[in-house]
Amino acid sequence: NDVPIFLKKAAENFAKIKTEKGKKIDSLFTLIKKITPAKRSEIFDNKLLRNKKVVINEKDLEKAKELMYYAYAHAPLELRKKEKVLFEEWKKTDYTDLKPNERKKIVEEALIEKYGKDYVGFLKTPYFMRVRINKIINKKNHLSGRMRGSVLRTYLNVTILTILKGKNYYSIDDTITVTFMPIWFENSNVFPPKFMVGEEYLIPLNNWKNYSTNILELDMHGLNTLYQIKNGNVYNPLISENKVIKSWDNFKKEFELKYLIDK
Repeated sequence: NDVPIFLKKAAENFAKIKTEKGKKIDSLFTLIKKITPAKRSEIFDNKLLRNKKVVINEKDLEKAKELMYYAYAHAPLELRKKEKVLFEEWKKTDYTDLKPNERKKIVEEALIEKYGKDYVGFLKTPYFMRVRINKIINKKNHLSGRMRGSVLRTYLNVTILTILKGKNYYSIDDTITVTFMPIWFENSNVFPPKFMVGEEYLIPLNNWKNYSTNILELDMHGLNTLYQIKNGNVYNPLISENKVIKSWDNFKKEFELKYLIDK
């Protein structure tokens, strides 16, 4: 009875939002279950020794796109936890069923066929922000198990300047940590990004493996999805440091129009 009314309302609103997120994510996986085959044998072509193409009707595909967008944009942590729960449930089966994530991948491939790789890549990007680099720290992470030794991990201390995706979680002028491993790029024979203190970048991000919101991980789906902003213009630094893609104002407008469903 001594709890202030505004705190009670805040708690009620939080519970309501949490319930809504859970329902939307449940709806996504219920739909995926409905529109994709359950058994591996249903999609494997024994004659050609490869998977058959799964056809999803237009209405179901559009609904899946909307629910997937909501999950990544508004409930990325809840989505990851749900995927983990579903995987643990799958492990209790006889393994003849497709994994939950394999069935989700079938829907993603149908979306890629219709909208393109970049569209689905940005749809699955929870956070997309323009940031300024304040500090760069390189640390060696020691590996255990079969992969013994150490590997370099980079940590970027950045200030958020603009948020294209992730406004429910972060605000302008927030300072966050972004991490990546240079070896991700080296394994593909690509030079890692040369981030510079004081410079501005537009970067796609995801939650780190421990679901932390304090540290985000660089989550590119192609070299063309890392951007640098100089003098009001946008560049793809891993493709060309000198070629202007377009002005920042035009890039922002076009991105919001093309990739944000709830703009």
